[in-house]
Amino acid sequence: MNRSHATCTGLEDVINESFERLWQRKIATPDQGGSASTAAYVDAVLEKFFNITESHRDLSHLSLDSSAGTNGALTKRVDMGKKTALVIVDFQNDLSTVLADDGNPAISSIAASIEQLLSFVRTHHPPHKIIFLRFLGDAKYLLPNWQHRNEILGRRPWCISGTSGADFIAPVQPAPGEQVFNKEAVFDAFMCDGFAAYLKQPEIEHLVLAGLYGDVCVDSLAKTAFQKGLYLTIISDCVVCCTFLAQAG
Repeated sequence: MNRSHATCTGLEDVINESFERLWQRKIATPDQGGSASTAAYVDAVLEKFFNITESHRDLSHLSLDSSAGTNGALTKRVDMGKKTALVIVDFQNDLSTVLADDGNPAISSIAASIEQLLSFVRTHHPPHKIIFLRFLGDAKYLLPNWQHRNEILGRRPWCISGTSGADFIAPVQPAPGEQVFNKEAVFDAFMCDGFAAYLKQPEIEHLVLAGLYGDVCVDSLAKTAFQKGLYLTIISDCVVCCTFLAQAG
């Protein structure tokens, strides 16, 4: 293993812990006794490094200035050396309540993880954009097929404009200057006004995704973004699925 990062205080410990956690989950390359490809293993290491855990709540000791030696190399590993936007997807009160009602344990900790992620990006990556997406489920936005589905399944309206249910979950809130896009009863943010154009203005190349739901709106956004040529990173500790069993599997 290349030890060139050892001069960065605290960094080696974090990376070694990432390796240890992957080993505990039996994620390893064939030469280590596992079945993961090298590319998949590297992706998993980076994902674990970037995940937010209780044992590493304070990441302020890691300087990620892109102009600073070995730390700059780390920055390129985290953001792929590309113009990046962090996108917080539909992290709203109504949607989190649905998850809590379904007994999904992830919702109890995801808010803290996303808030820590936001703080990390705002502090260490200020050039990167931060975007919030807000789902709006007003009846006027729902297509007839969607209204029919809600009637058949007995689903109540979610995230109605002007209600607390449509608000972002505290403490996860946009800061001044951070963009918010409203999705009028659509899963895919590329279908809402202005989102695609906004990404083109600063020539965003890479999206980091967090929020709700991993198997619905995050999935829809990721698929379209990939097909449009964007690079993607999904932070597993900051995404929860609507169908908990799908995530657990």
